[in-house]
Amino acid sequence: MNGRTSRTSTGSRHSCLRAVLATEADRALAKDLVAEAFARAAGGGGRGPR
Repeated sequence: MNGRTSRTSTGSRHSCLRAVLATEADRALAKDLVAEAFARAAGGGGRGPR
């Protein structure tokens, strides 16, 4: 990942985190949800099927 992609990803994560925090007051849970979403989008699979 180059520097530009990393900055774009970081900016996108912050935007997503702000959106999730609008509906979820628990900051730690919101961060976990955003991290899982980015992992799944990147093909990491997150925590697996539910």
